Amino acid sequence: MSWPRSLLLTAMKVGFVLLLSLLCAEVMLHLLLRPSRAERTFWAGFRRLHRPTGSPKTLYALAPGAREVLDHGALWGGKRPIVYAIAPPGIRGESPEVPKPAETFRILVLGDSVTFGFGVAQEDTYPRRLEQALQARFPDRRVEVINAGVGGYSIYNETGWMEEYGMSLAPDAVLVGFCMNDVDDPYFHFSHHTLETLGALPPAAIPDPARMRPPTLWSRLYLPRLTIVLLDLLRGEGGEGHRLYEEAVQALSDPASPQWVWLRERYGELSARLDRAGIPFGVLLFPLAYQIAPQNLHPEPFGLLSSYFREEGIPALDLRSAFRGGKSSEFFLDVTHLSETGHARSAQAVASWMIRELLSGKGGRDRCAPPPPSY
Repeated sequence: MSWPRSLLLTAMKVGFVLLLSLLCAEVMLHLLLRPSRAERTFWAGFRRLHRPTGSPKTLYALAPGAREVLDHGALWGGKRPIVYAIAPPGIRGESPEVPKPAETFRILVLGDSVTFGFGVAQEDTYPRRLEQALQARFPDRRVEVINAGVGGYSIYNETGWMEEYGMSLAPDAVLVGFCMNDVDDPYFHFSHHTLETLGALPPAAIPDPARMRPPTLWSRLYLPRLTIVLLDLLRGEGGEGHRLYEEAVQALSDPASPQWVWLRERYGELSARLDRAGIPFGVLLFPLAYQIAPQNLHPEPFGLLSSYFREEGIPALDLRSAFRGGKSSEFFLDVTHLSETGHARSAQAVASWMIRELLSGKGGRDRCAPPPPSY
């Protein structure tokens, strides 16, 4: 009897030491890898710009009246203070007049943090620069471009925002800024933008429900995540060659993927909603930093997206051409977000495209040809 009991005690001691070691390792990793105090302060301020809406269609939105001065140097180094001011009904910039004044040509731009202008001043965002370019082209009529971009949004939230807020603004045209990470895990993106947890998301908000699930305590621990990274390296996966949002890009390269099925359904809903209202719209296809020269990686999604929108009669602009003749570091602050130069280049390309295609009646459907501002 003494031998089994001794063996049991030894096993318990070994198990206790192992558990204690794992706990100490997790604490050490937490101290070493957690965001710095400056980063935590930054994200706390950024979350204060948002509010849960209580609506299953939008889930969260920008909070009217919120104002924060955030130093993006916490993320990218140096000093980069940016003022973010939110106006009703939850947009960056000035609150638009309702009802819309006569002789005003109003363009509403839906999108995510790229459209919102994460990391740049309001006057440097591509919607504001687009407004200036179109106003210069049509000086005899007031042109207004409303920036309705919300960080973390996908076409699901954008369609909901259009229904709950956008229709009351009576836009003459709608643009949708599409980024490759729009089909990424929404649980990851939404967590960056709300102070409160949103809980389980509506199935229609999830591009791939089989793989994208609410985060668990296990998924929040550093040790399991580090173990997965090490195993990927041993298998020759991930590592230095892995790029942020590459899984989303690869999913968009396969027209049979769940993400593509989801994307078609969501854009079909927005298209039908705007079609019934007689509002023309177009889509802006933004690349990631590694999808432009000199890397030019993963070009497949642009061909598939352009073909899809062309078949649906929806004007779409591949914005890779806007970034020719320069390095990605000139146009991007990180993998997704544009610099001031990137926003300026985008606005120039969008303005020329709108005048040539969307506003001239060459966009495909008749509904994509509103009468241009008079001049």
